[in-house]
Amino acid sequence: MTGLVASKTREVAELNKDIDQLDANRNEEKEEFEEKVREHNEATQIITEARRLFEGLVNENSLLQKQQKTGTVALNKQALALIQKTLHDGAHKVRNFKHRSSYGSIFKILATITTNAQTLADGGHLQRL
Repeated sequence: MTGLVASKTREVAELNKDIDQLDANRNEEKEEFEEKVREHNEATQIITEARRLFEGLVNENSLLQKQQKTGTVALNKQALALIQKTLHDGAHKVRNFKHRSSYGSIFKILATITTNAQTLADGGHLQRL
């Protein structure tokens, strides 16, 4: 009978050890998931801010400006610079993300597109449209 009790005691100890290991693994997975959620939320906030700026400029009709002297239409450089700064700053914020490093590249590309939009507008492309 004592052998049976000792055997069951060892079995319970092994099961408790397994449960403790599973709990530790679960806690690590939970921390990793929460970090991914924080990174995703931060990237979403950056995108939302850039979108809000862009939509605000379009809705206020301040993305394009008519030049008084020449009567031509030009992109509002200050407005585009603000969107570009938001995206560029966002790229720096997400640079150290552990789980989704592609956000930085995406923000850099969008900032570059914004810069190129200014360059294209300066080159007379906007007039042709």
